[in-house]
Amino acid sequence: MVLDSKGCVLELAGNIQEGARHFNGFLVPGMINAHCHLELSYLKGAIASGDGLSAFIHEMITKRKPFDHDQMHSAHAANREMWESGIQGVGDIANGVEYFKLKSEGSIRYHNLFEVFGMDASKVDVRMQCANEALSSSIALGMNASVVPHAPYSVHKKLFELIQVFHGERDGIWSIHHRESVSENEFIESGCGEFKKLFASLGLVSNDYKGEGVSSTEFVSQFFPANRKLLFVHNTYLTLEDLRFLKSTGRFDDMWFCICPKANLYIEKRLPNIPLMISEGCKMVLGTDSLASNNGLSIWDEIQTIVDAYPQIAVKELLKWATVNGSDLYGWSDFGSFEVGKSPGVVCVDGDTSKRIL
Repeated sequence: MVLDSKGCVLELAGNIQEGARHFNGFLVPGMINAHCHLELSYLKGAIASGDGLSAFIHEMITKRKPFDHDQMHSAHAANREMWESGIQGVGDIANGVEYFKLKSEGSIRYHNLFEVFGMDASKVDVRMQCANEALSSSIALGMNASVVPHAPYSVHKKLFELIQVFHGERDGIWSIHHRESVSENEFIESGCGEFKKLFASLGLVSNDYKGEGVSSTEFVSQFFPANRKLLFVHNTYLTLEDLRFLKSTGRFDDMWFCICPKANLYIEKRLPNIPLMISEGCKMVLGTDSLASNNGLSIWDEIQTIVDAYPQIAVKELLKWATVNGSDLYGWSDFGSFEVGKSPGVVCVDGDTSKRIL
């Protein structure tokens, strides 16, 4: 492979040319981290692992702090870690605009997924106004962005509807944390379980909330925008019934499923049913989630975690999820594969490590 000084592929040569560099291991294009929370990097090691999602959320609420310079330092370090491990692009969840400048000036390409949540109907207009302002800020800095809901259990119906209208008027990726725990479905379907206890104690839901009478997947699907990319994140408890329901509607023809294996294990001590998603023909991408739920931000580490659990899944297939699939999801046509004219980055994978070459 012949590249110019900026990493653009000039030629895929049939013969080894004079002066060629050789590497142990194998070379892959720069990888795409399809789901990350860079702004939570300062919480590395701060939240206990293995206690389940409701406990994780409670600790997140109590330990999350207003923005300061130490947090920015942690984000810089995490951004550098991703770049050096071979990550070329990131779909990054944002709850504020404080890190936009950092992301716009670095080598990694970011798509900001500005996340909206809240169960107070009186505040939905204010939250959407903030989201619109964040979207404008991101675009002004040269980064694509979307306004997205957090999760089925944390967004008021009126807020869901406003986000749906927003996407009906604009192109963009619609993303949601999905099927993360048993408690999520219990709360949505029947208004009970650990989430009910947590949200009631925090004054986020009334004690007489009885749920929606349907699964969390069916409930949230009514708010999906038509003819848009839909990104479902985590999917730790995704079922065959969920997938068949989504397909049966006939309204969603561009669905993507992101898994974050190490975060799934960190929070719920469980991996999604990845073979099921493969057998159902799901379009797959990989993410790391945040350092609040992971000890690193390497996509190669995520691949190894999957291989350890599901050795029947070929590494070649997983690398496709990590490269060309992620690039297709975010519309980064110059990334994802070694083709003449592209500048995908070059990463060397050798055993347990992935290291950027260019």
